[in-house]
Amino acid sequence: MEYGYRCAACGRSPKDDAVKLQIDHKIPQILGGDSEPDNLQTLCTACNHDKQAMFKDFKEDFEPLRRAIVLDEVHMRIGELLKAKEGQDVPVALINLVAREENRGDPTKRLRELRQIGWVIVNRKKRDGRRMLSFYRVEHWEPWPEGGPGLAVAKIEHERKLRKAEEMRRRGHAG
Repeated sequence: MEYGYRCAACGRSPKDDAVKLQIDHKIPQILGGDSEPDNLQTLCTACNHDKQAMFKDFKEDFEPLRRAIVLDEVHMRIGELLKAKEGQDVPVALINLVAREENRGDPTKRLRELRQIGWVIVNRKKRDGRRMLSFYRVEHWEPWPEGGPGLAVAKIEHERKLRKAEEMRRRGHAG
């Protein structure tokens, strides 16, 4: 079992923590998720209820979320959500939800990468009691590059590293 008989969200287990595990669809079926093994995970009852409540919090965003969450590439999931909500502040929690990187990535890094391919995305923070909430809004977007945004970002990063290495090489010879 991929999660070692532990909750994929909090890591608790029936043996060590006396929790009950449930099979969860990473992408809920109502949003287009299937029952294939790569879309399933174990969650403890508490984490599963938290996830259900989170999806209910975004009920008014159901259609843009449903269209974006099933896309293959994380940049496209985030970008299509922002495009669908163009001109509106999108809470970072909704972006994290559609990014579905499950602790393997950083959705805010993906936003920076979208900026590298010509998107204009602004960040706004708002205080809610003692918590600071972040929102993102797309003000300008570019069509998806041929090969997809992930490939375009990888190319930009590779070129940046080559320029940096060249600059380091020149400094080494100049000194």
